[in-house]
Amino acid sequence: MHGARGGAKPGKDHPAYKHGLRGTEWTNLRKALNAITRDALTSTRLIDGQ
Repeated sequence: MHGARGGAKPGKDHPAYKHGLRGTEWTNLRKALNAITRDALTSTRLIDGQ
């Protein structure tokens, strides 16, 4: 039955796994870098008075 605790294992054990660029670690790193970039742009706009 669908959804009854079934499904493949996450990560490299998943049958459709091809590379690690969409793994949890990379996703969290990408989110952190995006947040830093947003903060930098906000700071720049505040300094420039826009």
